[in-house]
Amino acid sequence: MILDHPNLYACPHCESIISTLSWMSANTFNGILYSDGKAVFPHCPEVPDLTKCHHCNNYLWLSKISKIELPENFRKEAELKSKKAEFLSTEDLFKAIETGYIEQGEMLFVRYSIWHSYNDRIREGNGNLFKDLADEKRWQGNLNELKKLLDPNDQFHILLTAEIERNLKNYNVAILLLNSISVENLQDTKLQIIEACKNGISTVFEIHLTKINNEEHSDSDYVED
Repeated sequence: MILDHPNLYACPHCESIISTLSWMSANTFNGILYSDGKAVFPHCPEVPDLTKCHHCNNYLWLSKISKIELPENFRKEAELKSKKAEFLSTEDLFKAIETGYIEQGEMLFVRYSIWHSYNDRIREGNGNLFKDLADEKRWQGNLNELKKLLDPNDQFHILLTAEIERNLKNYNVAILLLNSISVENLQDTKLQIIEACKNGISTVFEIHLTKINNEEHSDSDYVED
């Protein structure tokens, strides 16, 4: 990965400067894919789009804000003053929905991010998926809402729905959904999730692919819709 100058944004509410990592080139070597669809690439780190201003605490979609373009002699000072954009916590993702900031067309991304944020507790070795009973109910409520947003005619969405059912310990439902998936590039994941269902495993796990594509990428390849 070859780094470039960070992207700079001005909060539209308070004009504080927010920065995100930028690179001239990156690759997907040593990438890790998980059963919930999350992919982690050490040499191509993900940067947040939905974040919160460190100064005024307003939620922001950085993709809706124009980048600050500055002459080189002013840019260094702006970079020093900037605060790095952070991914929203589970609590903030829920709050972003509750405050009405998230529009309907953005809800799938946010509900999906909440699911991943819970599973990150397992990925990061924290052991417990839930903090308490109320947290478990919020988790279950989010999964039920996420299922409603997934397209039953999209094979990847069917895979995600099956993974949700496995997380909820509805193993037979998950297997039924998985057996309807026919596209070749999902077969590795499908078979491993079926095996987890048969073994009564409900938590997220790493997928072992028989073929991993390692490619060079530029920053523009990772712009989300």
